[in-house]
Amino acid sequence: MKLRFCPQCGHEMAVREQSGRPRQTCLHCGYVHYHNPVPGVGVIVEMGGGVVLVKRRFEPRAGWWCLPAGFLEADESAAEGAVRECKEETGLDVAVDELFGVYSFPEGMQRSGLVIFYTARVVGGELHAGDDAEDVRVFPVDGLPENVAFRTHRQVLARLRQRTAAPDGLLTPNPPGDFPSPIPGVVIRHARPEHLSRVLALLRLIPANANLSDEEMRAVARRFGEGVGLEVLVAEAEGGVVALWRCPSRKRSPAPRRGLTTSPSSRAIAARASARHCWRPPCAARASGAAPTCWSTRPRATRRPGPFTGPTALRRAASRRCALCEGVCRMMKGYDQIARFYDLEHDELTEDLLMYESFARRCGSPVLELGCGSGRVALHLARAGFEVTGLDASPGMLALARGKLARARLEERVRLLEADLRDFTLEGRFAMATLAINTFMHFLTIADQVRALTNARRRLKPGGLLVIDLPRADRSLLLETGEHLTVSQVLTDPEAGLPILKLVAATVDLATQTQHLTLAYDETGEGGAVHRTTASFKVHYFFRYEMALLLDKAGFDVEAVYGSYALDPFEDDSERMIFVARAPG
Repeated sequence: MKLRFCPQCGHEMAVREQSGRPRQTCLHCGYVHYHNPVPGVGVIVEMGGGVVLVKRRFEPRAGWWCLPAGFLEADESAAEGAVRECKEETGLDVAVDELFGVYSFPEGMQRSGLVIFYTARVVGGELHAGDDAEDVRVFPVDGLPENVAFRTHRQVLARLRQRTAAPDGLLTPNPPGDFPSPIPGVVIRHARPEHLSRVLALLRLIPANANLSDEEMRAVARRFGEGVGLEVLVAEAEGGVVALWRCPSRKRSPAPRRGLTTSPSSRAIAARASARHCWRPPCAARASGAAPTCWSTRPRATRRPGPFTGPTALRRAASRRCALCEGVCRMMKGYDQIARFYDLEHDELTEDLLMYESFARRCGSPVLELGCGSGRVALHLARAGFEVTGLDASPGMLALARGKLARARLEERVRLLEADLRDFTLEGRFAMATLAINTFMHFLTIADQVRALTNARRRLKPGGLLVIDLPRADRSLLLETGEHLTVSQVLTDPEAGLPILKLVAATVDLATQTQHLTLAYDETGEGGAVHRTTASFKVHYFFRYEMALLLDKAGFDVEAVYGSYALDPFEDDSERMIFVARAPG
């Protein structure tokens, strides 16, 4: 939460560096506002050969399953909170047996926290859904539902599956210990306390950590010692640590999701090959013998010739455009390949959903989501009762979205279409349109940016709203890792419980405001073999008044610019840059 005024003396807050970080500080009385994680508790109740799960009634993740869990009250211990949450959500009286593990979610932009999970046994009560639960059931560990809310809960259930599969039924250490290694003599495992000095030394070798202060390194050491908030995998050879993989210990701002890592339409850095951009059928369509599937199929060659559109000029232009089409086809294949990782990575991002729902309630149905990706925002709005049309250029992402809608039985409320956002046609007008997290960064040229915005305006009703979410262009956004891949995140395979290493290489062209990104996802399979999936692309970063001019040129009136999903004013230290623009009328 961002404060405008000091809670102690009422004077206006300012941003000053405190303990090596910019923090909100009162210059009058000296009060410093710290953003600390919120503690929560969860309970694992095994009953009748299965585990008790609750179906959530309210957002976030309404209609999804989770373990009984919630935030701690101020006057109770962690164990008491676990017992209370279980009673409120399941009707069961339980006794806590032992600590199962501590899991953190530092990625929350509005609220980060950690969850303390206990195992417990039933001592009374009757199984029934509480007031904030839609349903409660006992699931066999090998038959858990697919739609389990929250990364921390999926990690806990993955460990339970491991225990069930183990011959002795014993849990592996928390988190799971050794992982298969492709190199003989090397063991990959989660770091232990005795590895601390070597881990800190190796952390200094990561380019992004080169300028960490001594105080920041001490903070890393403290969090490492506590076993929460910092997950590190180490590679051991001949008894010593020779390499490490690091999950960022700091609260993740939207910066790690910039570019491909954040945008629901990052698969669409270049638009799909369409007849709009090639006077012959698209390359992919010609290769397969299929008809073009783009939204605008009127070939350029059929237009009225201009002074420079003779046969020779058309042939040369067609050659250039077909080269673009071939590149686009290759790019789209790469985006489809990373669709599963993208969905896994962004599944926990919920901070913006209530903002979109609030704007939708203000505008009404129908809603047009431009760059809907795997359906995160569209699914939420559909659950809230809105009619949604989602467009995206990636068939792989749309397939994931359709699967989610089918499982939620919301296909009738959401229409999903494959389209180039710069050039599509739809029947009817929409009350509201969205370009969710960083989608608009994938239009690289002014011409494409204006075309996409103009097309969005034409699809809106008079007075309709367009909401665009972008990162603020600051130093973290422009950070370069060089051409070498650097581990930025460790995901967990929800089925196998094994880590998926996400690596990023980023370079920045300041002259064109372009960021060149390469993503790689490393999966460890049976026998220790590592499979890598990669995708490379470019994104364009925007400044506030540049974006305002583009909206003006496309015919919009900028109504407001916000700095967070809580709609705080846009200021120097804002993490986001959220534009709300109105179509004329």
